[in-house]
Amino acid sequence: MTASPRHTRPKTEANLVNGYYARPAILALAGDVAGRRILDAGCGSGPLFAALRDRGAIVTGFDSSTGMLELARRRLGADADLHVADLDSPLPFPDGAFDDVMARPWCCTTWRTGRRRWPSCGAC
Repeated sequence: MTASPRHTRPKTEANLVNGYYARPAILALAGDVAGRRILDAGCGSGPLFAALRDRGAIVTGFDSSTGMLELARRRLGADADLHVADLDSPLPFPDGAFDDVMARPWCCTTWRTGRRRWPSCGAC
């Protein structure tokens, strides 16, 4: 596994909500993921992907941002199964390819006139 230098992690990754509430809650709800095929939808720089992989899951991630995927690739290594995809289009995976789908809390993304708008809460 590749080390996770500070410069590969966005500053929001370890903030109070993401680092101590949302991600730990998602992992707790996931339970034992060893051997499960998991899709990390909107994987960003890969913190959830890394945590799931560390717990024995077979993880595939996608994000619409090539910049975030580059950060994920640096964190996770060249062998990480990462894809550019967007939820506005059909995903490039066959039916039944995954046992579970994980995603960060989407409550922080609102859609207005087709553009992403981020809240001022700093949670995302």
